[in-house]
Amino acid sequence: MISPLASLLLALPALSVSGESTCPAPDEVAERVAKLLEGIDARTVGHQASLTQLERAVVVELRDERGALIGHRTLRAATCAGLAQGAAAVLMAWEANLPSHTRELPAAPPRRPVGSFATGEGTAPPDSPPTGSELALRIDAGGAIATSGGSVRAGGSLGLAGGFAESPARALIAVHAAAPFQTPLGPGQVRWSRPALAVGFGYRLLDGAVPLDLGMQLLAAMLFVRGVGYQENASARDFDPGVSAAVRASWRAPGAQSLSAWLELAGTLHPRGESVQVGGINEQWGLPPVAIDLRAGLSLDLLVKGFPGSGDSPSP
Repeated sequence: MISPLASLLLALPALSVSGESTCPAPDEVAERVAKLLEGIDARTVGHQASLTQLERAVVVELRDERGALIGHRTLRAATCAGLAQGAAAVLMAWEANLPSHTRELPAAPPRRPVGSFATGEGTAPPDSPPTGSELALRIDAGGAIATSGGSVRAGGSLGLAGGFAESPARALIAVHAAAPFQTPLGPGQVRWSRPALAVGFGYRLLDGAVPLDLGMQLLAAMLFVRGVGYQENASARDFDPGVSAAVRASWRAPGAQSLSAWLELAGTLHPRGESVQVGGINEQWGLPPVAIDLRAGLSLDLLVKGFPGSGDSPSP
């Protein structure tokens, strides 16, 4: 015996759902749409839905048989199941409200919530919370290979990035440090380091499976210099500001909503031209103004709701 749902699916062509999204998968969304459209005269002939996965979000589009855009929306949720349920509800709402439908949607039985999601524009799915901007925070922690003046040292980095979730721009603040470099000078050696507080902004250049970000920062660095192996060893410190530019690629494992790995290449310039002089032998050495760092680490992403701001723009 054929069930009522199976009879409906045979009578009405299924909505086609495609895309490279893995969270949620197109097949999962298509299955949920079929269940939600039960009992509705949904004429989905030739309709094509597509899913585009973003960081902690998915973009849902629906086009008719001529390729004309019916709806466009960005959904965010804490879980893949929540994104799948939200995408299916959005597609069902669009299909149910098209002029070609001849029957109204019957009252749906209460469903157990599977996750919260926020939409950017259009008709909101049933029981969805009010739309609004979310503040996206990212906590970074990683190690580094720092090079300057031909020397290589190990280092580390801690940072915080924040901005509206729908914006590609982020404010950045970080602390970078490395083990002291060492350079021979006269009868001894000079050890020096430049730990720095960095403040600037980041911008998402490319989105997709491997997002690419560009960062620009101003550095408030402290220069520490110490002599080793001299008759009278001395030390000094000075403020040594600089600028930095970095390119970062990041990866997120399938199903991982909050944790990602990243690899970053950063270049730093200190334009003041600091130098070290050894008394008694009249030797002077200029500290390298340029440093190159290769950093790698992990990021924890957080969403803070309730901040005023604009949502997604309606589609034309």
